[in-house]
Amino acid sequence: MTDRTQYEDQLTIDRNSLDSAVIEQPTLFYAVADLAAVARDLHETAKGNLDDVAAETANRLRIEAEQKGAKTTEGRISEQVTISDAFRSASEDVRMYKLEAERANNLKEAFMQRSSMLKLLVDLYTASYFTTTSVRTGAPAEAINAKAAEG
Repeated sequence: MTDRTQYEDQLTIDRNSLDSAVIEQPTLFYAVADLAAVARDLHETAKGNLDDVAAETANRLRIEAEQKGAKTTEGRISEQVTISDAFRSASEDVRMYKLEAERANNLKEAFMQRSSMLKLLVDLYTASYFTTTSVRTGAPAEAINAKAAEG
């Protein structure tokens, strides 16, 4: 999922643009939460497909054994199912979608953390922390002063 990477870049908070970050946060969080929901759904769909592949393969193996008059056991059928190409491919899909769902969920949690950090940064800004302690001189102070002069 390439959509996830576009949101990863937006996790960083520019303390000189807290107003923009606060305004964008709900929209970004909603988009990331939706991305996580879609990733979970794809993972669940892949798990269902794996179950279907296993059942279809087992059924096919039973029919083939019956047509040949060969005796087989459920254990042997189960072994043959797990080594079949279709099952291995479906298992790989489950693994891939699970990883993507976990990454999307991690991103969602990171945006929840970003929301908390925004609140703390706004509180610090309101308490004049940045103007008296953190950015008295240098490029960040100039950016704050330039932004203040614009507004």
